[in-house]
Amino acid sequence: MSLSSKVINAGLFLIVLMVPLIFTPITYDIFELPKLTLTRILILTITTAWVIKIIREGRIKLTETSLNYPICALIMANTLSVIFSIAPHLSLYGGYQRYAGLLTFLLYPLLYFVAINNIDNKKQINKILAGIIISGTLAAIYSIFQNYGIDFIRSDFTANPVLRYRNFA
Repeated sequence: MSLSSKVINAGLFLIVLMVPLIFTPITYDIFELPKLTLTRILILTITTAWVIKIIREGRIKLTETSLNYPICALIMANTLSVIFSIAPHLSLYGGYQRYAGLLTFLLYPLLYFVAINNIDNKKQINKILAGIIISGTLAAIYSIFQNYGIDFIRSDFTANPVLRYRNFA
């Protein structure tokens, strides 16, 4: 297995394991910004590794699925939406606390295409499923503690009225 393939596999695993769990109490936007930042870093890393893998192999191998064309159509529709938007800057980058601009949207089709073109055996699928189960289990355990008033992460949640209540519970 090449280094590029190892980076792609590790990145896909880290996306499903870490993104649901990451947050930071040092910013006002405790959940969404850290998750989006980590997602962007990991998707751009695995995409770069995929491009390097394609260059080294000297060929582009694209897996055909029934979702490829609808996803490409959605990308084109979103791109046209930005071009004809009355607020193109906002449509491209998204707004504060709602980073759902075109640049963020394009990450998800990138993730899809990297995944379908690089996950090719049951061992890889099982590893990703294990990451999903581990992160889900950890979030569930933490939410049970929060439900009973036990919170391991000390933060001033009361400063933000939306965060006055438990977030995982």
